[in-house]
Amino acid sequence: MRTLVVTALLTGMAAALPADGATKAIAAPETFLVLGVSGDGHSQFVTLHCDPASGTHPHAEASCGTLLAAGGDINKVIGQPDTLCPDIYDPVTATASGRYQGAQLIFHRTYPNHCQLDTKTAPLFQF
Repeated sequence: MRTLVVTALLTGMAAALPADGATKAIAAPETFLVLGVSGDGHSQFVTLHCDPASGTHPHAEASCGTLLAAGGDINKVIGQPDTLCPDIYDPVTATASGRYQGAQLIFHRTYPNHCQLDTKTAPLFQF
């Protein structure tokens, strides 16, 4: 009986293979972003890949996890909501462009200061 079950399983697996016998890997949709922060006369940019997390972002793994939790919508990132920020106007602009799980992602927003940026978007723009 065991031999019959194993033979049936192997036959079923063989039927699922392509005709040429080669296996084909299915690639996950690509996530690649260029993130930037500009303010006070200077700009800084990093790259972020997900699946697996990599790039020049110093917190790539945490940033990919944050994007996943927000469904790829930076406006839905939780950030650090309990942070108290000084009431100082020193504007910074955060930008993101590229692809999140294969879909185009473009983000551009100016925050009153760097602390407010972190409060709304951490860890994405912490570099």
